[in-house]
Amino acid sequence: MMLSVRVLFDNIIFPSKFIKSYEFTLANRSFKYLKADYKANFEFPAITVSLNEDHYTFGERPNVIQNLTHANINQIPVLYDPDTQITVLIQEEHIQATMSIVINCESQFQAKECEFACKRNLPVGKHISLFDFTSFLDIPTTYLSTLGIDYNRSEVVNLYTRMNHNTGIIGHCFSLNYKPFVRLDSAISTMSDTSQRSFPVNIELMYSVQIPVWATADKGAPGIERINIDFSRFGHEPISENSVRPLINNNTDKYGDSKRVIRRNLIVHDLEDYELNIVEGQDGNNTYIFGITFTEEDFIISPSFMFNIFDTNGEILQDVTPSLIDDNLNKVVFSWKQDEYEQHYNASLTNPIIVQFVEDRSELIKERGEN
Repeated sequence: MMLSVRVLFDNIIFPSKFIKSYEFTLANRSFKYLKADYKANFEFPAITVSLNEDHYTFGERPNVIQNLTHANINQIPVLYDPDTQITVLIQEEHIQATMSIVINCESQFQAKECEFACKRNLPVGKHISLFDFTSFLDIPTTYLSTLGIDYNRSEVVNLYTRMNHNTGIIGHCFSLNYKPFVRLDSAISTMSDTSQRSFPVNIELMYSVQIPVWATADKGAPGIERINIDFSRFGHEPISENSVRPLINNNTDKYGDSKRVIRRNLIVHDLEDYELNIVEGQDGNNTYIFGITFTEEDFIISPSFMFNIFDTNGEILQDVTPSLIDDNLNKVVFSWKQDEYEQHYNASLTNPIIVQFVEDRSELIKERGEN
């Protein structure tokens, strides 16, 4: 939710790249959005986002469950297994969260410009929906197994994998799309001594947004799976400013196609989480070599795999040719020139890429004599 503030300010309120850096603070923990770009940390305008308060639904039974039956309008389908025809649903409730935002500017005039831009796009005291974003929520593999979903063999719709920074292990997750209502309570620029280094604009912002409470299934094993909030992964949870789920839905012709089977959708927001090497070119056009390695217990890369990549522009690059598939190391390697990398693959916390592993089964089907 806090990361989505960057989407709001960079895509709606200000021109792209107008804000030089973002810092997010939760209690006594903070992280910078551009962790590797030290120069940007000293440039203005710079934004600091602090979460003030929010309302959790721990131990509460929503009224909608008391008054309605099992199925209700706040249950969102998030996973579907075409083999077992099981749908996993998420129960959502709305919360209100307030955030304090400080825009540090280099001059009084710039501070006034930022204040007016905020008030022009966000009417004071009015709830308005301007954007959406997609987040990714972990789901235990034990819960999928309890439901009888074989995620290694079945093409489970909307199931992804990503790196868990707490354990260093790749885990499973699904995507959820959010369209928050934003209310600007105040935006005040401080006109103080002109000799000071920065001139702040103090903004109070309120989000009205849904929050997942628990998961259940339309059939299979009874019961629900409680969803816990983990603050220890603060700063390592990516969101997508491009709508990921419609991209998957528009690609549903792949599902049910016996010749091509999607085996894995890997979310990558930091290529260095895996392996990224930069080879300097004589003409200044460097080569970026990106490698993905799995343990054999987790996933086996087949030489028959084809690869699609959802790039940072929201486009699907189909049949991307890797430079190497190593059976012994269980590794796939991609190689991109600098301009290609910056245009398509320069992933970030708010704009990850998705590497899709697609198994080509046409030769196997031909050998079996199937259609």
